Amino acid sequence: MLRTFRVFRVARLLRALKSMQTIMAVIARSYKSFIYITVLMFLFVIIFSLLGMSLFGGTFNFVEGKPRGNYDSFSIAFVTISRYSQWKTGRVYFSTQ
Repeated sequence: MLRTFRVFRVARLLRALKSMQTIMAVIARSYKSFIYITVLMFLFVIIFSLLGMSLFGGTFNFVEGKPRGNYDSFSIAFVTISRYSQWKTGRVYFSTQ
């Protein structure tokens, strides 16, 4: 039971370091900016999903069937745009499916 209080030792150590206090203050001040950037990126993904649906909706009808990344519904278009943005930035994780 008392071992759980050992976590507070780290908090006490962080409080003692002046440079760590400065870093934590900067992070606390800038979290609103991160929220705004995240909302803006989410808005762009929604806009490009809707644009993809209007341009490519119903056009991926191949003999083998529809690919997983199509633009026929908003949810699949959203996932397709999200996966493409991860691939574009180099953070894609290949699956075995």
